Amino acid sequence: MEVIQIGKRKFKILFPDLLRPLTDREQTDLRKSIRKRGVVVPVIVDDGDGVIDGANRLRIAKELDLSNVPTTVLAHLTDDERKALALSLNTDRRHLTQEEKREAVAQALKAEPEKSNRQVAAEVGVDHKTVAAVRAEQESTGEIPQLDETVGADGKARPVKPKPIDTIRAWAADGLIGKRAAAELESLGTSAHKRFVQLINKGTSPADALKEMSREPGDDRPHPPPRKPPAPKGELRDKAGNVVPDHLRDVFADPGLGTLIGELEQVEAMIRPQPWLDRAAKLCDHYGFLLIDKFKEHAWETLHRLQLALEALRAGVPHAVCPKCKGTDSQANGKTCRGCRGYGFVPETRYAELTEDAA
Repeated sequence: MEVIQIGKRKFKILFPDLLRPLTDREQTDLRKSIRKRGVVVPVIVDDGDGVIDGANRLRIAKELDLSNVPTTVLAHLTDDERKALALSLNTDRRHLTQEEKREAVAQALKAEPEKSNRQVAAEVGVDHKTVAAVRAEQESTGEIPQLDETVGADGKARPVKPKPIDTIRAWAADGLIGKRAAAELESLGTSAHKRFVQLINKGTSPADALKEMSREPGDDRPHPPPRKPPAPKGELRDKAGNVVPDHLRDVFADPGLGTLIGELEQVEAMIRPQPWLDRAAKLCDHYGFLLIDKFKEHAWETLHRLQLALEALRAGVPHAVCPKCKGTDSQANGKTCRGCRGYGFVPETRYAELTEDAA
């Protein structure tokens, strides 16, 4: 195990091969930064000075003969928690290529193949579908075993759902379907494999299932029911009691804007930055890398921007047909009303202004 001594402290590098080493450019940039300002981002260690994050900073600090580096100590972590945190911190900080992320997933699966795809994805910082694809590649080449069950983050074992193509291969090996049919199915996509398995499970013979799959898409779909004639339009009035012209009915009858305002009001009620800031301030005692000032700034800015958006939406809700042009279709007669800018409707404040002007 690599040990780096800085001053009187000896740091043990716990996961030297977890991710790719820094490139020459990354090493040069980090060395220039540390030479100029020292180690700014604290090194994350456990209660035995085992390095969870910051090995490269320690190596350069040793090279530059620094006598002290800032550290953040996280005590009472299990081995799994240390490794998961190391993966998360390093993956978030580096801009890894897709290939490098897949390599990180492959290493995590080789170390602990029994972990579920979602658990590995959360640790490495990728989508669970990427983990599933890498697992399938490793299983096909024998790098990891094919498991009947995996263990999730809650520690519970769950059975692995077999892929449709694996089920088809098993049927072919047992002689339940012919080799020719299996070979034909191998060349098709996942949706075709799933469809074939569903048909066989319903009692369809392999030959009939293949025929069923060869039909044109939509052949087995029922015809849609005939459309009912539209109901006669009733009289629609605005909030001022005026009859709404036909070309404005969609504007006044559509509840979409009101629904959007209601949803945003619910979000506004849930945004309470102060309790978040109080909790973040407590976390700073353990996680020194949290940018609490930036968090405070953005939290309040988010609430302010949302309130401004709500104010703009509420002010623009259609209230009444324009009292100046009576909602005339400006596109039909080629004239544009200056009171409503040619839309034919106005919000409540504008309606009051136009009514006072007419009086």
